[in-house]
Amino acid sequence: MKTGVLDVRVAASPSSRAQVGVIVPRYKRTIVERNKLRRRLRELVRVRLLPVLARSDVEGSSVERPTEEHGTVHTAQTARAVLIRALPTAYSATFDGLARDVDTVVARIANRIG
Repeated sequence: MKTGVLDVRVAASPSSRAQVGVIVPRYKRTIVERNKLRRRLRELVRVRLLPVLARSDVEGSSVERPTEEHGTVHTAQTARAVLIRALPTAYSATFDGLARDVDTVVARIANRIG
């Protein structure tokens, strides 16, 4: 999914917990600009996206496995892996603009999860 300044991919995580990756390409920018954008995105992910992913892991996106161990059916969580890639326009976005895009992503992921 794309927003104004982000390109986001969501898939099932190979691990048992949610994973989020942030990619900030160079786009002929300085390291200071890239680090600033990366720090902003990581903070927005920490505050707004991770709680939604953690809640979905706990609340019910579990899948029953057909195997039984000691008479108990075990369930496995369907964790999500989210990859967020900044587009060139992200460098000129304000923090509030980035926050709006991250909120859009969070809403779409929450609708998918369910």
